[in-house]
Amino acid sequence: MSFTNAPSIEPYRDRDYWRIESERVGTDLPTLIKEFAVVAGVAACDTCGQSPCINPSFCKLCRAADRTHRPQTSRSTPRPTRSFIIEVIKQAVLERGLGALKEPITRERFRQCDDAARKAIDAWITDFKQRELSS
Repeated sequence: MSFTNAPSIEPYRDRDYWRIESERVGTDLPTLIKEFAVVAGVAACDTCGQSPCINPSFCKLCRAADRTHRPQTSRSTPRPTRSFIIEVIKQAVLERGLGALKEPITRERFRQCDDAARKAIDAWITDFKQRELSS
């Protein structure tokens, strides 16, 4: 009888090993509680991230403070187009010709331009075409 196919004996593992292993696999108690809360329809708090919230009154005050001190995302007056965007569009046309205006990246840059920048680019392209015809 051969013992080469016998199962190996698992070495003794202490609590720390099993704690780390259960966290890795996702069978530790906090993970199981969070998964159960998701299945039960209890959403995690958007402020503290706990499910259920460990301090609802504090999180409510934090959300209120965030709403009052949130920076404005839209500006009442748009910023003028930065000059380097105009120069990048011009450089693309100089290097690759007028076909560069059809490229997606150039089209996106052109969309970022305000009216004054678009007029300046149009005037430059008109001048560029004139120089191409005279050459």
